[in-house]
Amino acid sequence: MIKFIKSLDQFGVSFQPNIYYSTSEYKTVQGGVMSVLLYGLSFSYLIYMMVQWQQGQILPKVTTLSNYVPDYKLELNERFMQIEMRKYSYTSIDPFNPESVILQPVIYYFINGQSPDKGYPQSYEKKINMFNFHIIELQNLTIQTSSELTAENPQIEMMVVFGQCLDVYLQEGQKCADNKTIQNFFDQQTNTLIVKQSKKEFNTNSETLDNIDKELVIPLTKEGTFYAQVNTKISYTQVDQGFLFESFDDYQYITDYQVTGNSMNKDYFGKKLGYETYAVFYYKVDQIQTLSQITYPKISEILADAGSIASTLLLLSYIVILMNQSYMQFEAVNHIISMYYPEFKNVKIIKNMFGKIIRVESHGKLLNLNLFFPYYEKLKRIGEMKLTISNQIYEISRIQFLLQSQYSNKFISKFHQVGIPFPNLTMDQLVIKEDNQSKLENSIILQDQNYKSNQILPNVESQDYQLKKEVVSRKASTIVLNAAKQDDNQNEQSRQVKEDGQRIQELNLKDEDFELLTMQEEYILLEEKEINSKDVEQIQPLQHDPTNADLFKQHQPE
Repeated sequence: MIKFIKSLDQFGVSFQPNIYYSTSEYKTVQGGVMSVLLYGLSFSYLIYMMVQWQQGQILPKVTTLSNYVPDYKLELNERFMQIEMRKYSYTSIDPFNPESVILQPVIYYFINGQSPDKGYPQSYEKKINMFNFHIIELQNLTIQTSSELTAENPQIEMMVVFGQCLDVYLQEGQKCADNKTIQNFFDQQTNTLIVKQSKKEFNTNSETLDNIDKELVIPLTKEGTFYAQVNTKISYTQVDQGFLFESFDDYQYITDYQVTGNSMNKDYFGKKLGYETYAVFYYKVDQIQTLSQITYPKISEILADAGSIASTLLLLSYIVILMNQSYMQFEAVNHIISMYYPEFKNVKIIKNMFGKIIRVESHGKLLNLNLFFPYYEKLKRIGEMKLTISNQIYEISRIQFLLQSQYSNKFISKFHQVGIPFPNLTMDQLVIKEDNQSKLENSIILQDQNYKSNQILPNVESQDYQLKKEVVSRKASTIVLNAAKQDDNQNEQSRQVKEDGQRIQELNLKDEDFELLTMQEEYILLEEKEINSKDVEQIQPLQHDPTNADLFKQHQPE
């Protein structure tokens, strides 16, 4: 079960041997500069896109469709029309002057196509333009389209009439103009009205609805009536302003006016309304609505866009990778050659920007390239071979066969159980160590006292004792040698086993043996010094480049 769970681990890591001491990846100064440039450009573009997105400078996606809506009602409780007299040098009479009204706005509603029996006067704010002419602003537009034409769901159309002033439609503070003023008004060379119809558009930058006035200039004559049929187009807009997920806001507004105008006989409306009319605007709802969906970019799209640009920029990193691979192969081969030829460390190989060797120095002296190239190519070929795993296994196998030629397989197999003893680091061992240290100190003191007493009292008998001891030792040695010879003749195989065991015991492995064949610290420091010197050589031409000068100044330690 545990083995199965381990097999499900998706975060396993692979072992990567170090190239140099404490260095698992080969890196160069050129690669570092390119990394700063490429990742710096990618990050800068991401910041740029984030700022543009935050300020609403990135255009949203807009989808527009047209849809037929048979039943729709528009109730607009804001200004939909603004009218004023156009001022010329020869126009002096204002037809909308409350104290002398010439043109009076009246609204009529047509319900299911039936002619209205009365009009509704409009109250308007008293605004004056820069020429001291009054401005009329009409509000509260109500129109409806219907497919049923019933009392519950009627069709409502609205007509705005600018005609002769009638006392019945006067508002408080207003008075109709006299006949002389009316005659003088129409006797002017030109009478022109400026009609501004209000519509809206969604501003994708500010994410708001902007009011826009659509201007229409119409002439006024006493003999005829200007008639304009205004088809009001409605837009239904959904705006998605979600940060990560969808979040819709709905808007309905007038997006356009389709005006069809012509001049008609004054009697056409005079007979229906009972008084003279000079301008008529007939409003109805267009049953073709515009459906718009505005989707602003989400943070995921910004990150994806920046990521695609970053991926394109990082394609250049492949060139840097190839460059580093070439440098690593060059350094690794030279490192192998230096292990066998220590003096090769003094050889300085200089290449051009394309990797071609142009100069070779040794101890400050130039080497003959014609003589150096063949010899170096031979060493390079061998060094590249030694870097391969197959050659390393081959060399180990040769060492194995060499050991087998000197020692028996049984003797070699015993080394599977041989190792450096791990020290006892328990608390009990610390107490024992202190006791042994105390006993050793007492023994040293006792020996020192005996030595001093021997110096004071000469002992003649000790010389005889030494002679007797040497004689006994010689006899014992002779007996041991004879016994050893007899044992060798009787049991050669047993003696060989004892010798093999004695060899293993005589190894006396210690902690120092763990690093016996490892690279020495002095060699490691020398190697790091050589790497740093090569980095300095690589960075010198980059520092002279004016495009990189500021970059190095910013990263220099203070």
